[in-house]
Amino acid sequence: VPLLCLRNGQPEAALPRSSSPSQELAPRKSAEVGTAATAPAAARTTSLQWAAAGSLLILHLAAVWATRIPGLTTRNDDAAYVLLARSLRSLSGYRDLYQPGAPPHVQYPPGYPAILAAVSFFTGERVHLLVGALLSMLGLLLWFDIARRLWSPAIGLALLAAVVLNPSLVRYGGTIMAEPALLFWSSVGIWALALHPESRRWAVIGAAAVLLAALTRSAGVTLIGAVGAEWLLQRRYRALAAFSLAS
Repeated sequence: VPLLCLRNGQPEAALPRSSSPSQELAPRKSAEVGTAATAPAAARTTSLQWAAAGSLLILHLAAVWATRIPGLTTRNDDAAYVLLARSLRSLSGYRDLYQPGAPPHVQYPPGYPAILAAVSFFTGERVHLLVGALLSMLGLLLWFDIARRLWSPAIGLALLAAVVLNPSLVRYGGTIMAEPALLFWSSVGIWALALHPESRRWAVIGAAAVLLAALTRSAGVTLIGAVGAEWLLQRRYRALAAFSLAS
């Protein structure tokens, strides 16, 4: 039963004697401070900033699609990727179907043809160009997220604005080439390892993405050395040993 006392002639509930206003306000104040401390300022991205990032990414996708090369070219790389994807899709192995006897292919890594084979199994080969365009856009999205979390959304937007119309990115995104896939897998690996450096689960995801980047283009092998050197400097010997075995 609450105690009653008179203040200015009016009855009101009295606090127990053991309580004080400072004691009552202390938990609330500490809770507010704790909430503010756990929310990093660099990760706060407004809806307007997200809209700007989305607009830049759509601009990149539109530029890629507007300048795409519809069909195969005489460079032979795109035709080789399509035929290798057909070989994988038909479960014939990784072979050069256009050569007599269909010998095993030894020039290009199987990562990008495997993506084309998996997608075309459900949709057909007409979407090959769309695959590259989407992978290019997703790679840039990951770099925006890296920049906005590690530094600020403004830096992330500046990064996007600088690269969305980059001629090389736009050109490769509109062709049947492995560069967009390399950009995507390397971005996934760096995103996972840079933003979650203490997480074992994300270390596994990041290492797997780096290995997929190396299986997409031979240039991705450099990422394996970079991750290995980083973990060696961090003295993460068990992770480095497992990564070396997987490589």
